[in-house]
Amino acid sequence: MTPVGVVFLVVMLLFGIIGIVRGVAKELGVTTMLLVALMLLQLTVTLFSSRIASFLTQVFGVSPADVPTIIAFSSACFLLVMTFISYQGITLVFPIKSESWFLGLGIGLINGYLFAGSMWYYLQKAGWPLLHSVVKPEYSQLNDTLYKLMPPAIFSWQALLLMVVALLILRIWK
Repeated sequence: MTPVGVVFLVVMLLFGIIGIVRGVAKELGVTTMLLVALMLLQLTVTLFSSRIASFLTQVFGVSPADVPTIIAFSSACFLLVMTFISYQGITLVFPIKSESWFLGLGIGLINGYLFAGSMWYYLQKAGWPLLHSVVKPEYSQLNDTLYKLMPPAIFSWQALLLMVVALLILRIWK
């Protein structure tokens, strides 16, 4: 089993390498989509968590203790699908002419932080379903500190909305 921090760093480095290969213009499009996905998740959990909980308990008979796990696991799945879609097909491309591999690496690492950090946050909140054979969740002081620094823990939906708007303005700026 691998400690979750190692998996987090490896995924971030993979996103950094992808950022070098794809370039700044395409990586900023992925950053925008990741921020939109995180904003939707934060907004949904903030505004509708009680309605979702009552729906799950009334319609599916889920115990109230299992509702946070289901919401967290669903959030992780949604983020995974949105990330996959963001990297496939015709992507949102920014009109930036920079060919800097260093900037591509930096934006790729940011995307890795947004993705891997959010997955860490949601999967730990869900109790690491289906991943006990791969990841060893560490419940140490370092793990708790890093968990508090993951994107869903530090960004409210309002902050994410401002970042999305800023990136969209950057996209249309000539």
